[in-house]
Amino acid sequence: MSKSIPRISVTLPNGAAAGVLSNAITVQGNTGVYQGVIILLKVVTPNFTNAITVRVAVYDANGIQKFLSDALAENSGAAGRAVYPAWPGIPIESGEYIGVTPSGDPGAGGGIVTVDMEFVPDAHMRI
Repeated sequence: MSKSIPRISVTLPNGAAAGVLSNAITVQGNTGVYQGVIILLKVVTPNFTNAITVRVAVYDANGIQKFLSDALAENSGAAGRAVYPAWPGIPIESGEYIGVTPSGDPGAGGGIVTVDMEFVPDAHMRI
């Protein structure tokens, strides 16, 4: 049975053209540890002022990229866009990061990209 990692929001400010990292994949007050395999990322992108795409990446705790999505169009709406990593998924543990890289300047006001993730916990971990 899969579990959810709480939503991560990444703000892309006006003028951003390089990747922006989120907070680590942790939750304040969480007594468990996220460890297992990410099987689904749900990405919601706003309607940026400029027509751009974004790519979502997962980085380990040392900042090494371990997954990069295809380019995702802007304005995906509330339902977002489902991204299924190649089997068997993306190994994940607490302290890893989500990054979002725009294809260019988002334009006036920037925007917030949100990422929801589902993962299959390691059978030996208690979440």
